[in-house]
Amino acid sequence: MKYLLTSFVLSLILLTALPTSAQVNVTTKTITPNITLVWEARSYVPPFYKGKALMPDGGDGRIVAFLPQGISQTNTTSYSWRVDGTVDGARSGIGKNTYEVRSEIFGGSPLIVVEVSDDKGPIGTGALRIPLAKPQVLVYADEPLGGVLFNVENPRLDGEEIVMETFPLFFTATRRDNPGLSYRWRVNSSSVTNPFGNSGRLVLRAESAVGTTTIGVSVTNSNRILENASGEATLYLE
Repeated sequence: MKYLLTSFVLSLILLTALPTSAQVNVTTKTITPNITLVWEARSYVPPFYKGKALMPDGGDGRIVAFLPQGISQTNTTSYSWRVDGTVDGARSGIGKNTYEVRSEIFGGSPLIVVEVSDDKGPIGTGALRIPLAKPQVLVYADEPLGGVLFNVENPRLDGEEIVMETFPLFFTATRRDNPGLSYRWRVNSSSVTNPFGNSGRLVLRAESAVGTTTIGVSVTNSNRILENASGEATLYLE
């Protein structure tokens, strides 16, 4: 009985030992390199935020496809993008390695798949589902000399006044002063009028009382249905 030896070059050759007089049937399974997909969301995070901006329900973002190491994009490299199994022909084609994506409200994050090829044949494929996050609201104190105290969760009021700042994380509005954002402040569960108007900043002046005060704020986005969140901080009075 005679055996046939083969080489392995991005293909897996499966052979069966056969008599020399028999016909050899060869089954080939193509193995393609993975395409790396990197995503970024268009949502707000505060300055010096160490994490990644996440996409809320109904949010926008983009995905960039990177070819495997050693393979360069040419004028024949084509990208075929699919969203939940449906080919997006309008945004597929030669050189289109970036894909704009939006998650549907209540629909979750779509599964994005890209297949890459050139004039020589398939290059690879990649798939990605962007994780979604709920919007959050962080409240910090802002000191004249020290700036915003991001590392202090419960600040102290030991002077005449203190400024509280709101940071709405993972809202589709990319600026705190976006006109679509509405801020409603509370002090110990009671609504207060903000002299700054509709602002993420509130000034509190010292009173004779000592103890603690809860500073809360609710943020809503009029441009995105159901995009809202609340946050609070405990202020120590001395």
